[in-house]
Amino acid sequence: MDVLRAPSNRSRFDREYALCLFEMHDFRPGLVYVYGSLGMYEAVLALHIESGNVESALTVCEQNGEKEPELWIQLLSGLASSRSRASSTKRLSNVLRRIDELRLLP
Repeated sequence: MDVLRAPSNRSRFDREYALCLFEMHDFRPGLVYVYGSLGMYEAVLALHIESGNVESALTVCEQNGEKEPELWIQLLSGLASSRSRASSTKRLSNVLRRIDELRLLP
């Protein structure tokens, strides 16, 4: 990961090729990094939801939800369908509050 993050190497690797390798080997930290660097925040969010990492999913929405408000809807859907205890009532309430503030649902 340090190789990918080093400023001197950012232009030296093909992100799409790296993405293919990371997908083939299910290397999630690499997937998150490359998806994020390509602006694919829905994919980053999906990875966090799949792995049950609610805090990271919330962070993705907080950092990118202003420019991509549909991320909040995706998070709500993921939390609502999750069977884990990570989807607490408080978290769901916070997500619903943000959706209401951004007027994302009619």
